[in-house]
Order: sequence, then C-alpha cells, then structure tokens
Amino acid sequence: MTVRTLHIDVGESGFLARVAAPVLAAVFEKDVEDGGAVIEGRGTLTARPMSQLRDALSAVGVDCTDRMPLRLGGRIRPGTVEIDGAGGSQAVSGLMFALPLLDAPSEIIVDNPVSIPYIYLTKEVLEKYGVDVAIINDNKRLKIFIPAPQEYVRKPEEAMGHDGDWSAAAVFMCAAAVCGRCSVCGLQPDSLQADRSVLEALRKAGALFREKEGVFTVARSPLHGFDFDCTQCPDLMPVLAAFAVYCEGVSRLNGMGRLSGKESDRAAAIEKMLAKARISHKREGDVLVVEGMSLAHRLLEGRMPADGVYESLADHRMVMAEMLLGLPCHAVVPEEYAPLSKSMPCFRKLWDSVVLTENRF
Repeated sequence: MTVRTLHIDVGESGFLARVAAPVLAAVFEKDVEDGGAVIEGRGTLTARPMSQLRDALSAVGVDCTDRMPLRLGGRIRPGTVEIDGAGGSQAVSGLMFALPLLDAPSEIIVDNPVSIPYIYLTKEVLEKYGVDVAIINDNKRLKIFIPAPQEYVRKPEEAMGHDGDWSAAAVFMCAAAVCGRCSVCGLQPDSLQADRSVLEALRKAGALFREKEGVFTVARSPLHGFDFDCTQCPDLMPVLAAFAVYCEGVSRLNGMGRLSGKESDRAAAIEKMLAKARISHKREGDVLVVEGMSLAHRLLEGRMPADGVYESLADHRMVMAEMLLGLPCHAVVPEEYAPLSKSMPCFRKLWDSVVLTENRF
C-alpha cells in the first residue's frame, strides 16, 4: 500500500493556513492519519504564531506544529473543543468549516472571544451552503454547536451573492473624509464584516457620509479627534491611525495588543510610521493616542507628515495606511506596493484612478 503525504501551499495567507488545516484533516481523514499533511507558506507567514491552531486541533485528535510549515498527523474526531479566543477567530472558523463533516456533533467553546463578527460571518457562509450551526454569545464566552454529519450543498453562483470588501473600502472612505469625495458601491449595508464599523469611526470623527440604495458616499468635512475600539476589527487600526493624523485634537484607538501576530508587528509598525511622519503620539497599554490636526491646520502651520519612503514590512494593511497618510502630501510613499496583492491586487490601480495628483497639497 502506498502512503502519501498531502502538500498544499497557502502563500502568505494566515487565514487560509488556519482554515485549511482542520478542513484537510476532515476531508482527507484517512490520508492525514496514515501519511500526514504539510501546509507550506512563505514570506512573513513563516514567522507568525500558530499555537492557537495547534491547541485547537490537538483537542480533536490532530497533531499540528505551531509554526509554518504546518505538519499534521492523527485522526480528527468530534467532541468538545475549548479555545482561548484572545488569539483571534481564524482557528475557530477553520473548525466551524471542518467539524460538520464528521460523523457526530461537536461543540466549540471560545473563552475571551475577539473578532466575534467574523465568527458570525463564518456561520452566515456555512448557512448559505446548507450547513447549520448555532451560537450562544454571553460576550465573555461563545458556545458554538455543530450538528454532524452534514453535507455542503452547492448552489448556483447567482443565488449566493457577494459582499464587497469593507477592509479595502475603509481606506477610500477615510481618504474622502480628509480631502475629497468618494462613492463606494458593492457593499452590503447589513454586512457582518467587522470592518463595516469604519462607518462608526467616521461618524465619531464628524465625517459626512450617507448610504442610498447600497452606495456609500463620503465627503470632505471638518474632522475632530475620536475614540474607537478596534478590538473586534484589528485590520482597521493602521488606516484609522493614519486617518487620525488629519483629525483635529486627540484620538484614542484601543486594540493595539491584538496586532503583534499579523503580517507584521502592526503595533510597532504603526508607531514607526507615525514617528517617521513626525506625528505626536504615544501608547498607553492597549491604546494608541494620536495628536491630530485638521488638513487645513497642518497646511497653515507647515506641519504636514514628513516626506520620505515609509517601510511597509511586507504588510498590505500598512501599505494602505501609508497611502492614506501620503494622500495630501507630495512625497510620502510606501517602499513597495507588492503586498497589496495579498488582499486586493487592483487596489493601487483603483486608488490611482480616483486620486488626482494635482489635488495634492
């Protein structure tokens, strides 16, 4: 009998690695038990921690390394899984995709949950494909009940619908609030994506925006300092830090502690970006405090962000934040644009199509 080891490459996607591991163990149950599986990646993914995934898989009988490449072995089994959710929601989503395929029900208990909207978004996706799960949320703990066995039901693509990317849209919306006007379509007003909360951040900063028939329009307006909690939407932290630079007064952004295990240590990267730009800021525990000034005030006092090439650390969210920071400036640019391909390959082209260089200050 030939024993094979499964191999897949997830590129630089931490989300795909964390979802693929439990799904591989469930779909190729016998292969993983007999010969194992290897999930390979590259770039910054090789340094990202996978201990939460390792512990979650161990609870269902699967051995897994805590660093890339992930090496899987053992036989997945149904049961009760307890996860410390402080490390994020991606391993939880992976189990939610995999456990319905087993031969008996399971339960996932998530203590200290963060990124809760993405867990509900996973539930929504599962339901679109005919898979039922139930979630009980008391804010300090999630209980996810997963009946099994279940089958995924393939549906016509036109019946599924697609939600636009609120994470990328947030950059355009913040840019418009600072120095322009922008209309964004293709977003679901009732989306479960965590980064939809950028609308709340814009509202708190005094930005003008409206939604009509699924089109969100944001226009330049007087902006002031704001308080916002990014704990459930950590991908917004870099762009909101850059946005706060152009808000008059002090802004306080909570959630810095969630950023160390991303494509870069985003907490350190954000502080480095602000320091290079000569923006007064400080960190108070989990909170980033930014002393902002309106665009008009900065222009009058000659206190625009410092020109230069900004280090992006191969992180697409930092590239987007630096593009926003540099929008009103002459020479604030990220060192590279290649990381944008991780989440939105057309981002720069779309950005350049709506940003007129002659409107820069």
